[in-house]
Amino acid sequence: ESEQDQLAATGSAVFTPIPGSPNVTDLLTLTINGGTGKYSVATGTIIANGYGVNFFPLPPGPSSDNQSSFHFTLSGEICGILK
Repeated sequence: ESEQDQLAATGSAVFTPIPGSPNVTDLLTLTINGGTGKYSVATGTIIANGYGVNFFPLPPGPSSDNQSSFHFTLSGEICGILK
């Protein structure tokens, strides 16, 4: 592993407010479309499912000042990694 080994991905995140709280659920879907180094031909999908704490109010939104944090579970598959 080196700095030259990086994944490239495109995707979107969906934030859904949790009623009665400053928190949100979050679903992030990333499509892997190559990268650099040993990941140059990588393909696949990564799903991050979780929640954000102290996301609201907007502004200021998530920040270290209001002790925001995100908690995720990652799943997916990445193929085509060069050795």
